[in-house]
Amino acid sequence: RSSRPMLTNAVTASGVMVAGDIAAQRLEGNRKLAWQRTAVLASFNSGFGAPFFTLFWRALENRVPGQRIGAAVTKAILTSLIANPIMNGMFFTYSTALEHAILPSARDQHASVAEAIKAQLREKYFRTLQVSAMVWVPINTANFALVPPHMRVVVAQTCAVVWAAYLSLVQHRSTDTGKADSH
Repeated sequence: RSSRPMLTNAVTASGVMVAGDIAAQRLEGNRKLAWQRTAVLASFNSGFGAPFFTLFWRALENRVPGQRIGAAVTKAILTSLIANPIMNGMFFTYSTALEHAILPSARDQHASVAEAIKAQLREKYFRTLQVSAMVWVPINTANFALVPPHMRVVVAQTCAVVWAAYLSLVQHRSTDTGKADSH
């Protein structure tokens, strides 16, 4: 058991998002990596995602204890209904705002950060939630059933490399054309 679960989870989450974004950039055909973009995504995952899930799953374990299948399914569904909508909304808001502030190419489509955030949420949020449920309910059910509580965020983050690549691809898909943005 880690003596510093928040730090362990944050460091793991940052590495996961770096790996996922590099994979996404390669899939987009980028020869030169956009490290500022990667830093934005990694900072979200380590600063918000990992701490949020560490605390949320701790609270969930207190309310729905155990690793039996019924408890595991309940926790996975509650995560999908409560935590994932919050985190996906925060992801698009944070990433869009920070990229709009530091990446000139992110300002090309929308003059204001509020416009950019609204467009991202309007065009990407609900589909991302649907995909999230399809991906994470089975993974989280297995995680809650098989993994001790103190290791769940690390295990989920390890599984999240593919999800991080997906989020990066969605975040950087143009809101107007469906093509990848250059940032």
